[in-house]
Amino acid sequence: MMDSSPAAAVVDEVEIDALRDTVQECLDVLDAEAGDVEERTNYVRYLLRRCLDILEGEEVDLLALRDLSFQATGAVTAVSLNLPDEARKKIGQVFIRLIVPWVSNVTSGVTSGVITASTTVGLLPPGS
Repeated sequence: MMDSSPAAAVVDEVEIDALRDTVQECLDVLDAEAGDVEERTNYVRYLLRRCLDILEGEEVDLLALRDLSFQATGAVTAVSLNLPDEARKKIGQVFIRLIVPWVSNVTSGVTSGVITASTTVGLLPPGS
């Protein structure tokens, strides 16, 4: 069963499969590029495996998945600071795809709120 809350941008099986592939790719790139740089790398792996566990369940908890996606991306940022530039770039490219489904929904909500507020207080002319 899919969550219909506004925070849930991922809604169908095709997107769930794509997210599952992205999580697996994050694990693969992390293993290839970071190895066991430090204990924090194992924490990122744990978060990604939890994402896979959620994606494999009968009911996908999208809010938990979104939270874990952001946690893993934030944690890998700290891990990648000690890596060579090329490894950091590869990790960044794959991990950004992990949060894109969630960020686009959040930013569209924020943008509409800003436009509404701006129109309300007269910062934008009507019809802009």
